[in-house]
Amino acid sequence: MESVFKEINIVNNMIRQYICENTMKFSFSDDVSRNEGAVIKFICENRDKIICQKDIEKVLMVRKSTITEMINK
Repeated sequence: MESVFKEINIVNNMIRQYICENTMKFSFSDDVSRNEGAVIKFICENRDKIICQKDIEKVLMVRKSTITEMINK
């Protein structure tokens, strides 16, 4: 059973890496704002860390309400 979880974790990491590497290659439509793109980039660059909403607010210098709105979309 442990080997199954290990395999799932490996596949999960591969998918996440693929998404993060290719996210910036795609041109975002009008549905994705500049701030949302910056949040995606920040999360991808820090995927090995635990990220809280406060971290995003601080690094991107945006208000709590801005991030909350993005999360609730």
